[in-house]
Order: sequence, then structure tokens, then C-alpha cells
Amino acid sequence: MAQKGVTVANSAFPLYAIHMIGDQHVMIAGGGGQAKTGVGNAIEIYELKHFTGSCELRKVMSFDTDREAPMNCAVFKDDKNYTVAMGMDEKCVIYSLRHKIITPKKGSELTEGIRKRRGNLTLSEDFNSATKVVSFDMVQSQSVQTDFSEPSGFQKVVRFTTDHSLMVTGGADHHIRVWRYPVMEKLYDIEAHTDEIDDIDLSPAGNRLVSISKDSHIHLWSLTHGTKVCELTWTQPVTSRYRCRSCRYGRVIDKGRDTYNLFTTHLPVVRTARAQPCYITKWNTTNHRPTLSVSLGTDPPSALAVSDNGVYVAVGSLSGTVSAFVSFSLQKVYEVKQVHSIFVTGLDFAPSSATSRAITGNHDFTVFSISADNQVKMHQLAARAMYNPLWALAGFVLVIYLLFWLVSSYGL
Repeated sequence: MAQKGVTVANSAFPLYAIHMIGDQHVMIAGGGGQAKTGVGNAIEIYELKHFTGSCELRKVMSFDTDREAPMNCAVFKDDKNYTVAMGMDEKCVIYSLRHKIITPKKGSELTEGIRKRRGNLTLSEDFNSATKVVSFDMVQSQSVQTDFSEPSGFQKVVRFTTDHSLMVTGGADHHIRVWRYPVMEKLYDIEAHTDEIDDIDLSPAGNRLVSISKDSHIHLWSLTHGTKVCELTWTQPVTSRYRCRSCRYGRVIDKGRDTYNLFTTHLPVVRTARAQPCYITKWNTTNHRPTLSVSLGTDPPSALAVSDNGVYVAVGSLSGTVSAFVSFSLQKVYEVKQVHSIFVTGLDFAPSSATSRAITGNHDFTVFSISADNQVKMHQLAARAMYNPLWALAGFVLVIYLLFWLVSSYGL
């Protein structure tokens, strides 16, 4: 059965970053920062497990990040291992993530327990009966300063190109920086905006970069030359001034990586007593013009994600609401209002692969949402009913047969 807004994990800290790790694991991260409140900073990984017709999460790793809270992330798989880039204050910290098999100890912290700067299992009664568990070793490999704001920097977003040769960061100092990976050589340093950067995304083809900022501008950049291609102009349907909040590229079904859409969310710059509508927009990435805009209501969007197959778009809001739309028409097909008690900080779809669907269930999508309320929620859309036209024909024939039977039996 499809799950709508079910709590699948509770952390001990506010959550700000989420990313799927392959088909069977979810990584979350966050914390209380440097404030001495007793709230820790950590990265956790959960395993997706299928139990009695539903999907559950079980923690398999916790990694303490000391006094720095992970706020944003990017992940890619390299051979059998994963590379994780985490934004922590003014830095981007790179980790290597490797699978390991461990044997839990019944009734105690599992094997090695929790140690700072080491990736290990944490206490979980769910694993007491297990004989072997897939966990991870997490090791820091590099760290680079990516934001130079005064008095303290803040990296707000990080992305990798699809071939993993470039890493792109953006932050509070208005700059986009492009790095050659893994040597971490700065390729471009672009003063992209006049205010802090809210979001960036890279095209599936790996040659374009879109950036949005609190300065209300949306810019398209060439990753090949580090130059601006154009500004994307969004026509405001009302007189209020708007800015873009999030941006994500999404593939087009059955098309190559050179064919894709761009999705953006928009909210009023100033919130007034009479609330103005917010919007989600789909862009044509050939002529760089919007093709469709749909109202999200007056609840400002705070997070955006696109499924790996490009079929669905999910939006989280400041009120804690999670919604989903069909990417082609932007028709809303799912919504749970205020599923979180505070604003949604991140969303990520489970892969559409057969392996993932075998665990999450045969649903049209499974998407996870996180919030500063410390909770991970799971959202699923039941598979759309499919029918064979032959069944409709058979039903029609059966109705005709019954009518004739009634006529002959009662002499009507």
C-alpha cells in the first residue's frame, strides 16, 4: 500500500541535506552547528527494507562531523565506492564512502559503536536479530574553502557534472566557483550575482549551469567557457515582484541526455497581508523561455526535486507541505499538507530502477522529505490503474448478453 507522509526515521538533530546512496540507502545530514546547545552535527545513512507490504528505514551508519553542520551535499558513484561532497560553513568537505559488511552484537552498540571522524553503525534494536548488515566506512579525503564572505563564509550548494570531472559551488559571497575534480584546481571564479546564491543546477549534458539568487535573477552559464549565455526571464503574472527559489533540470522520457527540461519555483520577494500566489515553471531549454507556469497557492516553496526518470517533480513548502506534479503537464497528483511541523529543507526521489521498486513497492514514485523538525517522511503515489481494451470489449459483450437474458427470461 502506498504510504502518504509516513514518518520513517527520527534523527537527534535538524536535517538540511538528503541524498539517495544507490538503490537501497538514504543519506541525511544536518545538526545544530557551532552553537553550544547540545545538538550534535552528523551524517547518517539508512537502509531501505521491505517489510510486510511496506518500506521502512533502518539506520546503518552515523558519522559525527564535530562542530560543523552539513548543510548541503552532492553524491556520485565511482566504481564500487561513493564520493560525497558536503557543504560545511565556508568549506566543501569531500568524503569517500565504502561498503562494509559487519555482524551486529545483540543488545549492545553494534560492533565498533560511534566514534568521531569514523563511519560506523549506531545502536538499533532492529538489527539485533540480523547476522550480516551492509554498513559504510566514511573517510575524509579533501577539504577546500569555497566561499569567502565576511565575517564568515557559507557554501549554499554543490553539484558535480555527470562525468564527475567538475565540481561547482555557490554561496553567500555571490560567486560561482568551478573546480576540476579530483585535483580541486579552481577553473573559473565567476561573480555571478549581486546577492547570495540560493541554488544552482547542472544540465544532464554537462555543458550548462543555471544559477538563482536573492537578487531575483536567473542566469544561464556555459561550463565550457565560464561565461554567461543569457538571463532567463520569467514573466510575472501579477504586479508583485518575484524571485526564484529553486531550480532543477530533469530528463525527458525516452530521450538522450541532450534533451531535458528545467524547472523553477517562484515566490514573492515581499510577503504582504494579502498573500500572493507562488508558482512552479517549466522551461524550454532550447530557446530558454518558460513553456508552462502553474500556481502553487500562497504557501512559499522551500525545496524542489525531480525524479531520475524525469516523470515527476516534488515541491516542499514553508508550512511543511509536500506536493508532487507530473512533469509534462505540471498537474498535481499528490499533496499532504503540513506533513512536517516546520519548513521542508530537502527532497529526494528513490530511484526508478527495478531493484529500488522491489523494496519500496510497485508505486509510481517514492520520495523522501526532511525538515528542521528532525523527521524523515516517505511519500508514495499508488501505481496508476492500467487496463486492456479487450476487457472493456468483454464487459460490453457481457452487458448485451445479460440484457438478452433478461428479455428472454421475463418476456420483456
